[in-house]
Amino acid sequence: MTLARRVAVPALSVILAAGCSSSGGSGGGASGAGGSSAASASGERRARTTNSVLDVTGMLSGTWEGSTPGNGLHLVITGTGSPTTGDVSNLSALVSGKYQDRNVREQGVIRLENQGRQVWLAYIPHFDPTAIGLTGALRFSREELESACSFYVAPRGDGYAGETRGTAWCARAIRGAVGKWTFEIEPGSIRIRSVETGETLRFRRTEK
Repeated sequence: MTLARRVAVPALSVILAAGCSSSGGSGGGASGAGGSSAASASGERRARTTNSVLDVTGMLSGTWEGSTPGNGLHLVITGTGSPTTGDVSNLSALVSGKYQDRNVREQGVIRLENQGRQVWLAYIPHFDPTAIGLTGALRFSREELESACSFYVAPRGDGYAGETRGTAWCARAIRGAVGKWTFEIEPGSIRIRSVETGETLRFRRTEK
């Protein structure tokens, strides 16, 4: 089944196990109330003048390397070949390497959709990457669609931030992603952090 049919709008997020609140949550780090307010104001100014889907697409695209201890992951995010509009963008994501002595190789699609000043971000896994060449990157099984992890991100500072809903919401799409996680992206930097444990994965972009 195709992504366009099953994931046309966030209203279908029940099918995708969609979740979460926007970025006003607890992923702000240690910047304090004043810093958070300044970042929020900066993000609001950008939201009024920037196409957020295209902005996030540009920030995510490229080759990334893990930069925190134990994070030997290599992440490649590229276009899928489908048209990117001002409202919708699809990106192919491949992560490989080692994380804390565990070999990792996962592949899927990141779908972005404009929702006012926020962006709806969904990661839909490909459990059988070998099938991609036969069916196309935007075709998924029912199991893959129902395992998807989705949340909203909103402008903050120079980038965007959001958080997952929690519990096991994203654990089927991303192994080990149990509980609530915050997601922050800025030009050249991705930060993913567990709200419960403080476990943090950082990535730096090495190639656009």
